[in-house]
Amino acid sequence: MRILVLILLLPSSVLAQREAFTVGTVVAQAGRVASGTIEVPAGPDEGTQIPISIFHGRNPGPVIAFVAGTHGYEYAPILALQTMRSRIDPQSLAGTVIFVHVANMPSFLKRTVYYSPIDGKNLNRSFPGRKDGTSSERIAHALTTEIIAKSDYVIDIHCGDGNESLRPYSYWINTGNSRIDEAGRQLALAFGLDHIVVDRGRPTRFGIPVEYRDHPRQTGIDRGIGVSWPVGSGIHPQD
Repeated sequence: MRILVLILLLPSSVLAQREAFTVGTVVAQAGRVASGTIEVPAGPDEGTQIPISIFHGRNPGPVIAFVAGTHGYEYAPILALQTMRSRIDPQSLAGTVIFVHVANMPSFLKRTVYYSPIDGKNLNRSFPGRKDGTSSERIAHALTTEIIAKSDYVIDIHCGDGNESLRPYSYWINTGNSRIDEAGRQLALAFGLDHIVVDRGRPTRFGIPVEYRDHPRQTGIDRGIGVSWPVGSGIHPQD
């Protein structure tokens, strides 16, 4: 998995003014990596945590978030981010990279397929979430406010779940917004998979594909963010 990074040469006075980047309680200074958790407080049911890392580039640039573990039994994206972690040097990075290592920690810890062991809901159908909702809804709300809202681009990484074996592919979602659609196209191509599903023409409600209204992808699109949705097989380490 390769990442193309644009390096900008800026005066030292500009670098000195670059502010820290904060997600939840995790604060990364310019040119540094910081890791920690987004706390999801208890509500009608128990609380949880979302482990993250922030690579805050020494130089200004866009913010891109990689989200793994929305389905907790989909291990390939979680392992991929662990592998990528050592390959990003914030000293030579222009912009900021956010890793959500495991979005759905309850599902990951209990090894459940699709659904949360706490509230029985699919996190991938719970966005943008609710601050006062059940566990999946509160996780979705935390990801919406702390990750999606702070990003210019979101890569929502999936693979075959515990009961699936999939051919690696990426979705390119067409929204009718030329700017967002082109950003999604470039992200899908950059990911380098040999199959891209061009997703258009689904039944809509209020102009939004019905299946996607509660997806993190639609939450990002609603906020004008470039979104990509790559899917690995779930069984091969190279995915």
